[in-house]
Amino acid sequence: MPVLCPGTAMTFGGGPIPPPHARSPEDEPAFLESVKAVLMAHPAPTAEQLTESTNALRRYIRRYAPALKALAVTLRADDPRRALAGRVADGGFYRAAQQDGPGSGLMSARDYCRLLLRAAYDIRDHYEKLHLGKEAPLDVDPINPPPLRATALALILRPAEGDGTHEPHVLMVGPDCAGETGRNFRLPGGAMREGEAPSHAMVREVREETGLDVAPARMLVHDWVPATGTAPAGISLVYAVAPLPGEPEVKLPLPAPERNAELLSYKWVVVDELDDYCMPHQARRVRAALAALRNGDVAELHHGVSAYAAAA
Repeated sequence: MPVLCPGTAMTFGGGPIPPPHARSPEDEPAFLESVKAVLMAHPAPTAEQLTESTNALRRYIRRYAPALKALAVTLRADDPRRALAGRVADGGFYRAAQQDGPGSGLMSARDYCRLLLRAAYDIRDHYEKLHLGKEAPLDVDPINPPPLRATALALILRPAEGDGTHEPHVLMVGPDCAGETGRNFRLPGGAMREGEAPSHAMVREVREETGLDVAPARMLVHDWVPATGTAPAGISLVYAVAPLPGEPEVKLPLPAPERNAELLSYKWVVVDELDDYCMPHQARRVRAALAALRNGDVAELHHGVSAYAAAA
């Protein structure tokens, strides 16, 4: 599985750029100021200069956003700085993941580079505010970041019967995890094991979580998920499954110490009620999967939003 962040030291205009907790006035600020000078140059910077600056900023953000998030999660859960720093890191990571560089036509290369520079400054400034001049414990090593987490999920449907709608019901499971009460339902499935094929992981996880034996039909969704304070960025794949005979009988797993998140409940949810049971990105993912099933295509998403709409 590829890693999202580079594992080698970044160089720009000479020397390597150290991690935020080891930086000094002679290196990291000089790097950011050198990019700023390129953007403010008259006449306008060349395409080659913009490309170099853009790529360097992307590497910088992808490498240091996890360090900011790791520092933020050392704060109390009710500390507003924790959520703010997380949003800054996620926003920078999202910008760095976009492909709006030179030649994309979505925005000018110069404007995109300005957005990245602003994100890099924000990440640096928030880290500085939280760090307070002390060495901070880091759960994420910015030099050797963790690999992408990968999950395989199933879109399991049953026909609508007697509820006055023509929409199918979607099987959703409610894990014992953080989230708004009544709104933490998700599609059944889970993490892939090392060396395991995604479709095989989906079948195994669905059986473990629901007791249902399903067969993959085709992939519907490829959804990139940003990092959180406790987990690296990842990819979630959603599969259509072959129709199940009769009325599916769901059997939730018994509590087991080796399972990190025990399932507490399940529900067959109609599309119009997804927002009542799911967090927004989960509801968007399910709707995208249903649309892909109807259209015969595969939806590429960024946290539940069309990857191409997000890039625009």
